[in-house]
Amino acid sequence: MLITIANVLSEHELQQYRQHLSNIEWQSGEQSAGKQASKVKQNSQLDPESKLAQQLGDHILQALSATSKFFSAALPRKIYPPMFNCYQQGGHYGWHVDNAVRVIPVHTSAFTYGSVCDVIS
Repeated sequence: MLITIANVLSEHELQQYRQHLSNIEWQSGEQSAGKQASKVKQNSQLDPESKLAQQLGDHILQALSATSKFFSAALPRKIYPPMFNCYQQGGHYGWHVDNAVRVIPVHTSAFTYGSVCDVIS
């Protein structure tokens, strides 16, 4: 079942995200794909170890932590930081099975309910 949670980020926050993401150097998305997925993954992504990825990801996790609907629906024990992807010039992510284990960048840890995250200013 999919549950939609509207307005997790404000319009102003979305504009800030777009501005930050329009000025970065994207890397090949294939770097984070597993063996099978790398054959069908044709996109770019923000380096998950970059300071910007940390800031944006922490901000999203903080916004989710303030959304009771998310926690009551998902009951997460841990939430891994989001990844930021870009699809341009025919880019796509074809049929694949997600990897069961995802490596978290060394600089961060999985968000556990109740943790405090920094907010992007």
